[in-house]
Amino acid sequence: MLNNKTKNTNRSGKWYYSTGIVFLMIMMSCSNGKKGNHLYNGRLEADIISLSAKTGGTIDTLLVDKGEKISSGQLLAVIDNSRYLAQKRQQAAQLDEIRLSLQGVDAQIRQVKPQLDLARETLLKTQNLYKNGAATQNDVDELSARVDVLQAQLDGLVTNKKVIASRKEQLLAGIEITDLNLSDTQIYSPLNGLVLNTYHHRAETVAPGQKLIDVADLSRMEATIYVALTDLNKIKLGDKARVRIDGSDEFFTGRVAWISSESEFTPKTILTKETRTTLVYAVQINVPNSDGVLKIGMPVDVEMI
Repeated sequence: MLNNKTKNTNRSGKWYYSTGIVFLMIMMSCSNGKKGNHLYNGRLEADIISLSAKTGGTIDTLLVDKGEKISSGQLLAVIDNSRYLAQKRQQAAQLDEIRLSLQGVDAQIRQVKPQLDLARETLLKTQNLYKNGAATQNDVDELSARVDVLQAQLDGLVTNKKVIASRKEQLLAGIEITDLNLSDTQIYSPLNGLVLNTYHHRAETVAPGQKLIDVADLSRMEATIYVALTDLNKIKLGDKARVRIDGSDEFFTGRVAWISSESEFTPKTILTKETRTTLVYAVQINVPNSDGVLKIGMPVDVEMI
């Protein structure tokens, strides 16, 4: 009887010993890692840029389709620019006319100015002769009147030149606007990335500001998770995170890029002890995606490491 009891005691000891090891392993697995191995659910997103028509008109050319890779500076679409081209030809003709007018005024100024100089010089000599009795008052008056006429003529030409020069500046400003409108008929890619959506087809008419194409740089994705207030102090900007998409055992390493300063769900004024534990804050994880495996909208599991 004693031996049997001893055996039972040994078996019970082994059972408690084995159970203790398992319990310890579970506790270690739950507490291992600096972030406590908290697993968060998130969804992948990317910065989507909507390209719109800056000027209205008919789509003359659409050079890309949904799903195509694009490069920064690549021409994506062209709005019909025939009106602006015609306007620029008209403005160019007006500019030539103004230039000819300026040349004509300058030629007249070159003719009048020497005449005015000569008239002034002659008037001065005649005034000296008049003082010596060699000229009459009528001679002085006639020359003085001629000087006044030529001076008024020169002043009028200078004023006319300023008016024409002002018209030229206005026209040049109008040409700049036309050039901007011509530039606005061409839509270029602002980044290296992918065409996500196209909203119109060739020959369709669009209004200014109407969305044409959505593009995005998918070489870096963003996973947004929501962290309880009690765990928020464990996460810092720059912390590493392990990201796994559903249906795959592959992990991607990202870093914390942004932590919200406000709760997503509970008003800031409600800060009772009971509600503080339910406050949830958004945290954004930037995840490199050079191979293009990650897609917009994919659900992911995120573990802080």
